[in-house]
Amino acid sequence: MKKDKSEKINRIILIGILFVQVIFMIFYCDMKKGFFVDEVWSYGLANSYYHAQLEDNNSLENVKISSELFKKYLTVDEGKNFKFGSVVNNQMHDAHPPLFYMVLHSVSSLFTGTFSKWFGLIPNIIYFVIVMFLLLKISQCVSDNNIFFIAVQVLYGFSIGAINSVTYIRMYMLLTLWCLLFLLENIYLYQKEKLKLSNYILLGIATLGGMYTHFFFIIFAFIRQFY
Repeated sequence: MKKDKSEKINRIILIGILFVQVIFMIFYCDMKKGFFVDEVWSYGLANSYYHAQLEDNNSLENVKISSELFKKYLTVDEGKNFKFGSVVNNQMHDAHPPLFYMVLHSVSSLFTGTFSKWFGLIPNIIYFVIVMFLLLKISQCVSDNNIFFIAVQVLYGFSIGAINSVTYIRMYMLLTLWCLLFLLENIYLYQKEKLKLSNYILLGIATLGGMYTHFFFIIFAFIRQFY
């Protein structure tokens, strides 16, 4: 009975910490004013209809970029909603797999002709919540100390790395999610005598998700095979 009460209190503490962290992230997202050039490419590659660059010849020399041209590049045109073939095509002219851009395009498609930083930030906040859950699960595989669980949640959740990953509208928060899910399921492979079908499914999802988010994931997954 005492143990159950203690676990309930710890669960409330962890939920409370996560709630504060989400508010913390929303605060930093709200303060975001400018965009790094790669964030601009995120929107353009996700939403520009079969047009990866602002100009067909990929050259911006002596080109006058009007506000209308720029808006058209960053937003989804009427009737061009959920055109994932365009997203894949644009990424064939870039360097990254398309999953992150597909998500950004999906959110943008709900608001035709509109640009907002929140189209990229809200998915990142959702990824962050899932990442914190995965970190807790990984922590529980390493230790049974509640102080350790809380320390891990606090040290990462309030870190500059976490803030940057959430507020930077690129694929790195999503990549963190896939890496941690991949790590968790591999830990289960070593620790559990018998795995459920869901473990293998989640491992497959993490592998495919990671590979379709960033090519760095392949290096991460490859190195894991030697341990």
